Order: sequence, then C-alpha cells, then structure tokens
Amino acid sequence: MDPDIGLFRADERVFTAMLDGWRAQMLARGLTTDTIKQRCQLLERFQRFTGEFPWQWRPADIDDFLASALWPSERGARMSLGSFGDAFAAARDAVGLPHELGLHCPRHFYVTHLVEAGYDAAFVQTQVGHSYASTTGLYTSASSDFKQKTVQQMIARRIANLEDPGA
Repeated sequence: MDPDIGLFRADERVFTAMLDGWRAQMLARGLTTDTIKQRCQLLERFQRFTGEFPWQWRPADIDDFLASALWPSERGARMSLGSFGDAFAAARDAVGLPHELGLHCPRHFYVTHLVEAGYDAAFVQTQVGHSYASTTGLYTSASSDFKQKTVQQMIARRIANLEDPGA
C-alpha cells in the first residue's frame, strides 16, 4: 500500500485541516503572516516532538517539550533543564562547594541578600514573582549577623522611645 494515500493518514489530514482553519482565523484577526507562520511552526514542532495529534496531547507533553527545548541562541542549540543542572553541578564541584547546593539555591540567596540589604518586602516579592509574601518568606534565610543587627536596632528604637516618647 502507498503510505501517501490520504485515507491511510487520516490523523495527518485532520491536523493539516486544523492548522489551515487556524491560519484563516488568525488572518481574519489581522495577524501578520510572520506571526501566523511562527505559531503554526511551533504547533508542527510540538506535534513532531510528541508523535501525537492535538486530540491526544496531555499536559505533561507540554512540560516535556519545554524542558527539552529551552532557549536556543546563536552560540548553540536549545538547552535542556538537565544541561543547566549538569553545568551548575560542574561549576559547584570545580570551586569545592557542598553537593547539597542545588541549582535553585542561588534564587534563595538572591532573596536573602535583598532582604538583608534593606529592600522593601513587596519589592522583593515582586522581583521573584511570588503571589504571596509567605512564599517569599520561605525563601529567606537570614544570617546570624543580620538577625543580631536587626534585634539590636529594634532594642535601640525601643530605648529611644522610652527616653523620648514624643519621637
């Protein structure tokens, strides 16, 4: 049998018809042909990646696709999440940092340093994209020196208020 005969490739025919219909809708909405082309190419890449068609796609397919296709650049192909972790682990090991230090730890350091530098809590929360301040609080691991300095400042303010209640 000839694999190019349409009746034997119904899924591909339906997928092509779906893309054609989507192209027509985007054109009707006034999108540029470049935008339409890029969007359709993305769907075609996703279909090739999964080996499935839209009516078979699962949410986990999107996670897998994004994890395997991150940030192409002129210097190289797309990076995977695993390659970020491997690069971080190699750098960590090269400078002798503990193995418990993971790729996500610098995010915690960043939050902690912003807090210790006196940045407003709402600013820090916005910087890291947290919806809730309590999440940002979980990221903060204040140093002993910072805690000691904060307590000393609080005590100094209380003493100043006792000595001059009008201040």
